Amino acid sequence: MTNSSEHSTKFQETKVDEAFSMQSPIFDAIDYENSLVQLIRSNIRKHVLQHIEPKQTMLELNCGTGLDAVYFVEQGLKVHATDNAQGMLKQLEAKVSTQNLQDQLSFQRCSFNELHLLEKKKYDHIFSNFGGLNCAEDLKKVIQSLDEYMKVGSMAHLVIMPRYCIWEFLFALKGNLKLAFRRLKIGGTISQVEGIEFKTYYYSPKYVQKAFGNNYKTISLKAMGCFIPPTYMFEMETNRPNLFQKLISWDAKLAHKWPFYNIGDHYIISVEKTH
Repeated sequence: MTNSSEHSTKFQETKVDEAFSMQSPIFDAIDYENSLVQLIRSNIRKHVLQHIEPKQTMLELNCGTGLDAVYFVEQGLKVHATDNAQGMLKQLEAKVSTQNLQDQLSFQRCSFNELHLLEKKKYDHIFSNFGGLNCAEDLKKVIQSLDEYMKVGSMAHLVIMPRYCIWEFLFALKGNLKLAFRRLKIGGTISQVEGIEFKTYYYSPKYVQKAFGNNYKTISLKAMGCFIPPTYMFEMETNRPNLFQKLISWDAKLAHKWPFYNIGDHYIISVEKTH
C-alpha cells in the first residue's frame, strides 16, 4: 500500500469513526423507529439462522451497538464483535454489562482493514450487516483477509449495497439525478451521517464472488429490499399499505433470482469455504 492510499484509508476510517460514534447514543432508537429497517433486519437474521447451529462461533464486522451480536448470542452462538467506531462499542459494552453476556459476547475495536490484529482463531461464521463493508475502498482486500479466520465448512454472510438500485433509478424521473446515479460514481460517493462526510463504495455480487476466489462456493444470494423500497422510504408502509404488502410478497418470491439480487438496496451473500 502506498503512502497516499494509506492516508486515504486512515482518513476514511477516522471520518466513519467520528460519524457513527456521534450517532451511537441514538442509533438503536433510529433503528427501532424505522419499520423498514426492522423488516429487513428480521429477514437478514432469518436468512443467517438457516445456516447456524447452537454453540457455533461468529466473528462480526461492523457490529455497531451490538443489535445483531446480542441477537445471535440469544440464539446460542458465541460472538466476537468488532467495530472501529469507539462510540458504538461503548453502547455495546453497556449491553454486555447489563445483560451479563461476558461469557458469550466479546468485543474489540478493530477496523476491517486491520483484521490481522485479531487473535488467530477460526470461526464457524463471519457476519457483516447493513452495508458496513461499503465503507471499504478496497473490499477485495478485506474479503481476502477473512480467509485466515475461516476453516473448511465455515461460512461468511455479508450484507452489501450493490451498484444498481431500481428504486434509486426512479428518482431520475423526478429530476434527482444525483441520487438516481450515485452508486455508479467512480471512486465512491459522498455520504453523510450526523453532518460528517465520508465515502461509500458500491460492489456487485459478482465482484464479491470473484474476491472470495475458487476456495469458496456461493450457498445463497438474494436481495434484501428489491421490490421493497430503501429504508429511507419507510413512509410507504403507512401511505400505501396494500401496495407495500404486494411488494413484500414479490420480494419473497423473486429476491433470490437474477436480475433482482443485483438491483436491490442491499443483498446478502452467503459463501462457504470448501478447501
